[in-house]
Amino acid sequence: MLYPKLLLFALALPLAAAESDLAATATNQLGLDLLRQLATDRPGENLIFSPYAIQEALALVYAGTDGTTRSEMARVLHFPTHSEPMPPSFAALRASIDHTAGSYEKRTASRLFAQQGNAFGDSFLTFIRENAQASLQSVDFTGDPAGARDAINAWMGNQTKNKITNILPPDGVTSKSRLVLASTFAVHATWDEVFDPAGTRPRSFHFSRSSEAQTAFMTQTTSAGYSKREGFSAIILPFGQSDLQLLILLPDEVEGVVELSRKLTPPILRDSAKLPNERIALFVPKFQLEGTALTFGKILQKLGMKSVFDLPPGSVNFGNMVSEKSNSTLALSEVFHRASIRTNESGSSAFSPLFVHTDSDRGYGTYNTLQNTGTTPQVHVDHPFLFAVLHRATGTCLLLGRITDPR
Repeated sequence: MLYPKLLLFALALPLAAAESDLAATATNQLGLDLLRQLATDRPGENLIFSPYAIQEALALVYAGTDGTTRSEMARVLHFPTHSEPMPPSFAALRASIDHTAGSYEKRTASRLFAQQGNAFGDSFLTFIRENAQASLQSVDFTGDPAGARDAINAWMGNQTKNKITNILPPDGVTSKSRLVLASTFAVHATWDEVFDPAGTRPRSFHFSRSSEAQTAFMTQTTSAGYSKREGFSAIILPFGQSDLQLLILLPDEVEGVVELSRKLTPPILRDSAKLPNERIALFVPKFQLEGTALTFGKILQKLGMKSVFDLPPGSVNFGNMVSEKSNSTLALSEVFHRASIRTNESGSSAFSPLFVHTDSDRGYGTYNTLQNTGTTPQVHVDHPFLFAVLHRATGTCLLLGRITDPR
């Protein structure tokens, strides 16, 4: 998550009567910025992360900043220069996502772990309580950082039924840590139309023009959101008649996934959330990503968010977070994130703590090669592709990733 002397985990913002467009657009743009940088830093790797969890967490950090630190964060997070509309916009977005109907299970939880006796500003603590709906627990980072880490990891394990354990690494907190914001978002859902396991069989997945391997493909003839775009195809597969859905983006070229990640925009994601239905025969590889822990500190610095990390030294300004009684100088140390996804014929589960582990268990892939036999097009997701879990009503990207090898 985050900090340093201030470490952030995730976060959650509550109800408010306001439009969610600002928050949704900012979330998707940040997600695409991070995807492009990850694709550059980790060429050829499978990727998955939660733009929604990361943006919400950073929005909470942003609420405690002032001066140059605040203006730099606003640019990187794609917030308007006037910050007032953002809290209610995030509140409206979270309210919309939290109240999504349909046959799925969802659970959210947030907690702040603060150094015992540390003096945070009353207004910031009120903001956390009212906008993040998080409880506060005192720990002793100064005297027992290992014990504080164990307490945080134990809480996360309990909230995720031990699906997520030891998320915070041994060096994730130190005696200088003062605050960890921990949050988890979990979803379990089934497909609107499940895949018949009898139809799953080995097929070729092309890693490049010259390399391929056999892997298990699921198949289904279904009515799904589908559109052929310039250079790529998009398909939407809904979860359990809910407002949550899987978006698959398949480049026309076998080696076109990097270029596709560069050309994606928030409007493309938003418009893809409401594709017209078409009858297709879909062939999708089963895949499972036990996502490795990602750190976003250096990426955010490359994007222009430096002062919050106290670069250059002495530039950080958490004037809206620290009480005048505090002797601590806070700075962001790191943003930790972990995500995973599993797919099968029946449905999906996702865990997204912002110390985050996002575990998704669904049945999809993407499609690339498009064939038309008779009246029903065949869509083959047989080479590297991008995917996202979208909230249909707002077009918000809850999960975003890339599959280069589904095995």
